[in-house]
Amino acid sequence: MLFYCTIEQFVTIFLPVLYSVRYDSKNSEEISMEVAIKLKEGDAYAEILDIARRGYHPEQMLAWYDIELFKTGKLPITKETALQIISLYLERDSPLNINIPKHFDIPNLLGIANHSPIIPRDMFDGIQSFCFNDICKCLCGHNSARFELNEKKLDIGLWNDY
Repeated sequence: MLFYCTIEQFVTIFLPVLYSVRYDSKNSEEISMEVAIKLKEGDAYAEILDIARRGYHPEQMLAWYDIELFKTGKLPITKETALQIISLYLERDSPLNINIPKHFDIPNLLGIANHSPIIPRDMFDGIQSFCFNDICKCLCGHNSARFELNEKKLDIGLWNDY
């Protein structure tokens, strides 16, 4: 009798939890890969920004895009541009302040921007990867978003698993 109760609990409780965890991790990995591909190609910026705006947090998407422009050289790699990115996204009480963890050393970035004769392109890499991860979390938590890889555009459809 005890054996059957144990088997029943395992089948009715633990297996669904394991399947759910596996399904969620698979979905988040797929969405992360698709978002990375689409953002690098430049196809999905407007669609993902629209989803972020509807979720009331477009700051990470805007910061990621500006840092990408800085890294690729489409924005001039100057002291003024670096200070503008810092003042717009990273300083306390800035207009588009992103919530970054304390382990990002903002005073160090300010010191590099102010005192370094050469501004490195990879100066904001950590901030950009944090923004990308936050964008993926936003999209994974957005239950109505389904992303399919198409050649030209990002398809956003509705789906329900419940």
